[in-house]
Amino acid sequence: MIEYVALVDKGLIHATCDDSILIGHNIISNGKFIGHDDKDEGVFAVADGVGSQPFSELASREILRSISECNARNKEEIINCVEKGNCEILAIRDQKKLFPNISSTLCIATLLEDEITTYNLGNSRAYRFRDGVLLQLTKDQTKVQQLYDMGLISENQIYSHPEKNIISGYVGCDGFDSKRIDVITHRERFRRNDMLMLCSDGVSDYINIDEIENALIMDGELSKKADAIIDKIYSNGAGDNISLILVNKL
Repeated sequence: MIEYVALVDKGLIHATCDDSILIGHNIISNGKFIGHDDKDEGVFAVADGVGSQPFSELASREILRSISECNARNKEEIINCVEKGNCEILAIRDQKKLFPNISSTLCIATLLEDEITTYNLGNSRAYRFRDGVLLQLTKDQTKVQQLYDMGLISENQIYSHPEKNIISGYVGCDGFDSKRIDVITHRERFRRNDMLMLCSDGVSDYINIDEIENALIMDGELSKKADAIIDKIYSNGAGDNISLILVNKL
């Protein structure tokens, strides 16, 4: 059995919210969603419409609509749904004559009992929390990550680099290649009391790992843990839209 909570919030700076989340078959673009499932499986996703582009919220919602009926057990189906969603985003762009392109990051995590598979484009992230330690399961598709991988900048410079928000993977582009989707199956057992966490960069840029671990390890309901993370983000400035999903195995 699993329980979950999802939160979408526009933060302190932006007047609108370009983020959307998928939990089960439900797409949420604002507010909090709480639920549970008797089965230890499901599809969860965060999509962050690329900022500074008008109507980018349409991209995040459309890509999640495309994958909302996907079977967590079928990787090929999920990839096909991402490709279909990309085509739908381009159709919306052309129909509404939206330029520049509307686009979105995408981070999907499927849970199948003791196995997690992540599908990633951009800099939204998936983590697993176990025994007080938060482990990042995905790798950012960004310019600064590429610079770090090449040894050109230090880990500390990632967070202060002037181009840290330039992403290299996203949906909503002509010539989309599904091979760019970073698909990883994490076969370590998803144990009782483990948590799966998905978030946009409006979370990861405004709260550090220690602060998240402190919130997740505290006693109380899962919803209170999510609230503690959001409160800390707000105290740290909340300069972007916020999307957060927590899934706990009971």
